[in-house]
Amino acid sequence: MQPTPTPLAAPSRRDLLTGLGLAAATPLLLGVTARPTSPSRPSGRPAPAGGTVLLRGASLVLTMDPGLGGGGPLGAVENADVLMRNGAIAAVGPALQRPPGARVVEASGKLVMPGFVDTHTHLWQAVIRGGCTDRDLFGWFAGCTDPQRARLTPAALHSFVRLAALDAVQSGVTTLVDWVDTLGGAEALGIADRVGSLTPGKRADVVVIDPAALNFAPRFDWVGQVVFNGRPENIDAVFVDGRPLKLDGRLVDVDTGRVVREAEAAATRLRGAAGRDT
Repeated sequence: MQPTPTPLAAPSRRDLLTGLGLAAATPLLLGVTARPTSPSRPSGRPAPAGGTVLLRGASLVLTMDPGLGGGGPLGAVENADVLMRNGAIAAVGPALQRPPGARVVEASGKLVMPGFVDTHTHLWQAVIRGGCTDRDLFGWFAGCTDPQRARLTPAALHSFVRLAALDAVQSGVTTLVDWVDTLGGAEALGIADRVGSLTPGKRADVVVIDPAALNFAPRFDWVGQVVFNGRPENIDAVFVDGRPLKLDGRLVDVDTGRVVREAEAAATRLRGAAGRDT
């Protein structure tokens, strides 16, 4: 384990998403999948921020900005729209006018809020999911993390990080840090001026939650239900910088079966190498 580093001033989103040598995974976390190379967008680079998107008619918008809505720390606004333009939040409020050419995503009956911020994860450890559960911490290091880390190749690392990153996206995570022990969301990461609320001007990192589900209904206190009942399948849509990464409950432009197959193949190769080493 690494000691807690001194926070850096104004880290970039790429820095936070990249962590320890995981630059190859960053575009995947941001929703870019393998596509034919074009002169306007070199292969492997993140797509530009989204255009103009209007989330229309949400039953409840939790802006997380006390200065918006009806007061309170969550900045709740009922029966409201959220307008995203060029990767940023443009406006939040009832009956917003649709700008010319804007894409409209219906959010009636749903809850809209900022994307989740995961302040401490280790994406590559997807390779050892469920491993060494009968050991203490040091036995887990000795039996799982250290041997697997020593055998990782760049291709295998890419497969596992992609798997875990897409799992985070489908769960509503829009920002994560893969190497800092931190204690509290966007503020702990020093990026609260850019993410963490739906304040106009901040990045358009937004999730839409569909409460019409067996684990969520009936409506009583949606805030409490998000905390205690929410599951990844309740995440109907995810936007990062205004670009949709998940819509209608499905990841956008992602062949999930292929992602799983490639991670399984990489794990099989690593286990084979472990057998040859013993």
